Amino acid sequence: RFACDKRALGGFPSGNMAEVVYMTVLYGLRYGVKAGAPLALFSTFLGVTFLNCNRHYVSQLIAGAALGTMFAIAADKVIDGRLEQAY
Repeated sequence: RFACDKRALGGFPSGNMAEVVYMTVLYGLRYGVKAGAPLALFSTFLGVTFLNCNRHYVSQLIAGAALGTMFAIAADKVIDGRLEQAY
């Protein structure tokens, strides 16, 4: 129910979306797609809810998801590097 006369309150990028996508991607990378699927459904639900409640624009959600994905991939590489050093 997006309306042109209402203002979206969220920032750019969506920090909430970045956090939930970070969690989803990192968990999926560490434990597999099958384990990350429920979190992916939750991430999608959260994004649709923010959009429906006019809290964020689509561009803010996409940017937040991209930021969360980049941080999760970087964190996964750091974790793998530290685990290799430990053994």
